[in-house]
Amino acid sequence: MNLLTRYRDLVINLLFALYLALFAPRLLTLAEAVVRHGQTARLLGLLILAGLAVETVAFHVKIMAIYHRSPDRRSTLAHPVLLYLAWFNHLFIGVYLAMMALQAVGVKIDGGSAIGPVIIVGWILKEFYIFGFLMICRGKHPIAPALEWLADLLLLVFACMVYTFFVQTITGPSPLAADGLIQAIGVRMAYAIIFAFFYAAAQTPQLIQMSFVADARTFRRWMWSLAGIILLAALAG
Repeated sequence: MNLLTRYRDLVINLLFALYLALFAPRLLTLAEAVVRHGQTARLLGLLILAGLAVETVAFHVKIMAIYHRSPDRRSTLAHPVLLYLAWFNHLFIGVYLAMMALQAVGVKIDGGSAIGPVIIVGWILKEFYIFGFLMICRGKHPIAPALEWLADLLLLVFACMVYTFFVQTITGPSPLAADGLIQAIGVRMAYAIIFAFFYAAAQTPQLIQMSFVADARTFRRWMWSLAGIILLAALAG
């Protein structure tokens, strides 16, 4: 196992931190123009729909890789409540992003067009497929390292989409706008909790791997890097 693969979880979280610091503010302006002002941005909408589609394939590949490495697959199903919660949040996020993408390309769900409802229903059915796959996947066949890395990067792109187009757009103004130090700290803490809640859902395969499959040292390293991301997100607002 090479060094990059050994620290895969840390690399993914560091790449997300880089996105959060450098690229998220630029995309947020475009996202808010669509969500808050109803503007059309067809390229953005098509990119979101494409991201939702490839995330399904990446999810499939990553879960197969995780289950293949798992010494006891049953450990991933020992705490079904966590899986249910992550899956439900994943479903909610996906429906929201699909509706946002449709709005960006100019398709109104309640405007008489059949395209919008078909996409929304299709996404919901896809989520049921993902949930079923989590339950029945055996991971019998190994996944090539390059293919798993591609899946990780595509899941990272999805997590970036969730942060900018979901978390930031629904939370509104930055916590910096709060009046007074105590209020600002309280708002930032609430923002950090919201971010952690939905980031975990966006990175469900990573959550499963770190919670049930990874060794204690890898889990601690992932938790520290995740704590750094949460702090950075709370400060960035």
